[in-house]
Amino acid sequence: EQERRHAQDLSRLRGEAQELRQRLTASLARRSKREPAVEQSSLPDSCFIRRVEWTINDFSARTRDVARNQALWSEKFTILGAADVQLEFFPQGRDSTAFPGFCALFLWCPAGVQMKYRLQVGKHFAAPDEDSYDMRMGHGHSNFCMLE
Repeated sequence: EQERRHAQDLSRLRGEAQELRQRLTASLARRSKREPAVEQSSLPDSCFIRRVEWTINDFSARTRDVARNQALWSEKFTILGAADVQLEFFPQGRDSTAFPGFCALFLWCPAGVQMKYRLQVGKHFAAPDEDSYDMRMGHGHSNFCMLE
């Protein structure tokens, strides 16, 4: 009896998930007619990705010889339905970094995206930001935090 109820519940949930995917796809199609198009290659599943973590393997070795104004770039990723998003990280800061030892971090999105986000390096979080991307560009912080 319990297995039968479980199977019925699972079937019902699968149906509801499929219906939600269809509604989301239809909603995004309507929105894309009103707003500039953003490449959304893996919808609808990527719409539900809300957090991305970029780990720089062998961090000390990779950043030891990096010069000021030299950036490390993440791979492109899709978040909240926006494709081709990247992180740009300056371990030694850049010209506009005012404090010695501070790093800089920027979120790059394609044109037509409006994103609410919060950047983090190690244990340091920035306050939440919300930016509109009129063209592919980076928004972030030149004085993010002291590298630990």
